Amino acid sequence: MTEAMRVETYLDRTHGESVDMWRFNDEEVIARRDGFSYENLGVTGISRFFAERLGPRNKAFGGFLRKTKVSATHKESHTARAIGVMFGPGNSRIEQVEVGRRFARVFLTATKLGLDIHPKNQLLQEYDELAEVREGFSEIIKSLQPNSVLPTVDMVAGVPTANCFLGSGGRNRRLTHQDGT
Repeated sequence: MTEAMRVETYLDRTHGESVDMWRFNDEEVIARRDGFSYENLGVTGISRFFAERLGPRNKAFGGFLRKTKVSATHKESHTARAIGVMFGPGNSRIEQVEVGRRFARVFLTATKLGLDIHPKNQLLQEYDELAEVREGFSEIIKSLQPNSVLPTVDMVAGVPTANCFLGSGGRNRRLTHQDGT
């Protein structure tokens, strides 16, 4: 996961997509309610204060935001309590929408239970520079299902441990099925 984020973050064209969705301060969050912010990542208090000053929009293509994204992904993936992978039967637009709906239900349920989920779909991106990393991930998935047809991987997400980010609220509970398992 870390290498996929590194590839995405250090390619200007793909990093630019993230920058376009990033809200660097409260004014941007209020002006555009979509996107990501430091608070979404659990960066609060003094950590957020410094992040907003060291990594404003006009420095988004400098080193701070790039290093922060890669470092956060490394920490998330190496401290996650669980890594989830959602599979779909194929790759048609309808099948992709259905997986998206399932993921939305999982995400809403996790939020209701006080769990954080961090999507890690960089592994699934289909640009050429990520081919080697994507192939390595596919080999891991294949090793989990030997002698079977590999389903389409549609979503990868991690459930971090408490205090994964500096200033994180540390919300973390065990997700169980309705039958208690």
